[in-house]
Amino acid sequence: FFAEPRTYDEKAVRKQWSGDDTLARLQTVRDLLATATPFDHDGLKAAFEAKAAETEASLGQYVHPTRLALTGKSVGPGLFELTELLGRPQMFSPIRRSILYFDSLRFVIASSKMLIMVRKRALLRSGPRPLADRSLLKA
Repeated sequence: FFAEPRTYDEKAVRKQWSGDDTLARLQTVRDLLATATPFDHDGLKAAFEAKAAETEASLGQYVHPTRLALTGKSVGPGLFELTELLGRPQMFSPIRRSILYFDSLRFVIASSKMLIMVRKRALLRSGPRPLADRSLLKA
């Protein structure tokens, strides 16, 4: 009755996976899910709360990115209930997939920014151009 997400809600990705610490946070969640005992609602909640307190983050900064990783959406059932119901073995594949997705997304964004910088530098070095060529500055 549970299918791993194949896509992620774009609005949720922009909101929940936009921070500089997102990759580290997803890796931390992976480790939390691997070691939480007992693996039930209360044990998972305690593990997430302890990690949030340790890192001086809010609980939501761990819960919402994890829900997105597991369901592909920003809304859904309670994270701890869902995780307990599915069980520990079911958690690793969607978490691993989200880490790979986020890492590839960072690469694409960095590559796009680099391409834009290279285009702008090339335009600046080559001096004034006819108006038609200035369209590259909008990229």
